[in-house]
Amino acid sequence: MWLCPDCQDAGSIHEWEGSDHDLTDFAADDACEPRLELLLSPQEFELLWFIYDLRLACPRLLAACTYRKGRVVMTGSKQELAWLLESIGTMETPVRGEKRRTLDGVVEYMAATLGEN
Repeated sequence: MWLCPDCQDAGSIHEWEGSDHDLTDFAADDACEPRLELLLSPQEFELLWFIYDLRLACPRLLAACTYRKGRVVMTGSKQELAWLLESIGTMETPVRGEKRRTLDGVVEYMAATLGEN
């Protein structure tokens, strides 16, 4: 079952097992590794999601995000989040203006969460 927190539309998703949207193996791969949680604004998450380079580098990390109390919850291992942080630093997609400032804020937050500042 799924539920849209904005419009309250709901439904069932069938035959997702084994597809790119099946995160079962992803969760089991590093089940022994501690998980870190980042709370992002919807705007920060949207920015990350629409940067094509990041969707290629970290598709499951971004796709596994959940929504809770007006925030987007990104949960991943330290290694996964470090990979996302590195991918932001090496991406080829130009980000300018207000989006750049938003992205820089996300980078600072991630680095602090990872203990890299």
